[in-house]
Amino acid sequence: MSQEDWQETRLHAPNPNATAPTHYSVWCLAILLLTVLFVVWLGRSNRRVTLPQRSSAKRRQPKQRHVLDLTSILVDHVQEQEDLIAAGTRAFVPQLIGSRKDGQNLLNSDYLRQLRDYLSGIEVVSDVHLLFNSNDHGARLATMMARSQSEALNCSAQLLLVQDTNYHVFGLFCHGGWHDEPVYFGQDTTFVFQMAPQLRVFRWSKANTCFMIATPTYIAAGGGDNFALWLDSNLKRGSSKPCMTFNSPTLASSGDFDVMAVELWGFFPR
Repeated sequence: MSQEDWQETRLHAPNPNATAPTHYSVWCLAILLLTVLFVVWLGRSNRRVTLPQRSSAKRRQPKQRHVLDLTSILVDHVQEQEDLIAAGTRAFVPQLIGSRKDGQNLLNSDYLRQLRDYLSGIEVVSDVHLLFNSNDHGARLATMMARSQSEALNCSAQLLLVQDTNYHVFGLFCHGGWHDEPVYFGQDTTFVFQMAPQLRVFRWSKANTCFMIATPTYIAAGGGDNFALWLDSNLKRGSSKPCMTFNSPTLASSGDFDVMAVELWGFFPR
């Protein structure tokens, strides 16, 4: 090859260093663009970080919810109702209806007021009607039971009172009244008591279910070993001894006694 041909070939041959400036410029532009984008992003990030702390705190604080405590509301409501009932019960004054004109009844206002503390349900706010008095209606068990049965559906409960010749007063409270039944009947709300010389109440002991029994010849309350109360058909003789049914002692002045008076009262809701 001649020198002239070699020089001409050299002039037209590609220069390996000719692209270097081009690649270098592209990389410079790319770096510059990335730098600009980073600066812009950093500026926006700084603006978010420097927001007022008060606004940020507001957003982070959850709103307090007022949750109603239904249990407390129900308890308060029940207590309020019980207080109203108790207040109404204390304010209620029961009437003794049918009392003897001479006032010689075994049950009087003082005895009834003391006995009400041991009653529950409708009897607490009921008037008390005299159903039977042995001095006025005759000393016959059949008459007392007939008058008890005639009012059994109208009154919620009945109260039997007995006075012996030593002026001890005692008796029995029951739901449903007395009726001729040769086997034991009655409810666990039945209880016996001594009214005079002092008030003592003896509820069901759960020893047995011998609450009440009635035949044409006698009536009795309690059982298992002895009767808590027993009266004959003429309402003249009676018996009261320690009894398992009510865990009660002798209610009368002695185990066997003579009867002075018998009364039967009914509780009638006003």
